[in-house]
Amino acid sequence: MDIALAGSSSANDALFDYSVPFKANTNYTIFANGLVSNVGQNNGFALLPIENTKCDAAEGVTDVLVLHASPNAPAVNITLDNGNLLDASTENVSYNEFTQYLSLPTNDYKIQVRLNSDNSVFKGYEAPLQTLGLDEKSIIVFASGLVGTSGATEFGLYALDCEGNVTALPVSDPTSANLIKNWGVVYSNPIQNSLRLEVNTDVNYSIFDLSGRLVNNGFINGGVNTISTSNLKAGTYVVQLTNNKEVLNFKVVKN
Repeated sequence: MDIALAGSSSANDALFDYSVPFKANTNYTIFANGLVSNVGQNNGFALLPIENTKCDAAEGVTDVLVLHASPNAPAVNITLDNGNLLDASTENVSYNEFTQYLSLPTNDYKIQVRLNSDNSVFKGYEAPLQTLGLDEKSIIVFASGLVGTSGATEFGLYALDCEGNVTALPVSDPTSANLIKNWGVVYSNPIQNSLRLEVNTDVNYSIFDLSGRLVNNGFINGGVNTISTSNLKAGTYVVQLTNNKEVLNFKVVKN
């Protein structure tokens, strides 16, 4: 199997060549995951074939297979919005790992992606199985994109049906404006050797560069705090605050 850029017209244009051992009479869904720049590394570009994918489910049920396909995201837990695991198999899911199909009643859900390291909430999403008309159907819900980026490469959750349709699951987190107001967030921007951050609640903080690499993290109490950024190079960074229920992201520039 050859992989080439869109618009290519010849096998000679292939960037990658893979041998995939397909089994007879078996359905597959194949994901192209990873970073082209990191070929040969754990998160480098590669094909991930998933065997025995399907289209149908029992009446009143949607069968959901969950796949972690975000190259720079850590191991995660997938929970309901009350913090309970969606299923035992959705705990500690790492990059390129996937669950078996989970048979879920066809309802509209709110789910959370939590960091496995401390079970803090990374992001929340709507999973409107009923609204999307997914009764008696099977889908793959996959995490894609890069942590700490925005736009086309931003981290997100997506639902793939057996006809190849992809639906982005809506983010259910409160708006940044509401959280900034509710948490009384005031921060310095641009920054130099430190980030002055004022909040009215205790929060965990993480700082990512635009490649999604975590460069600093910790915990701060409500009040005025000073976070050292002296080890960071000049550039733009994403600051993420979470109180284990809600998540706020904003960008700062270091001169």
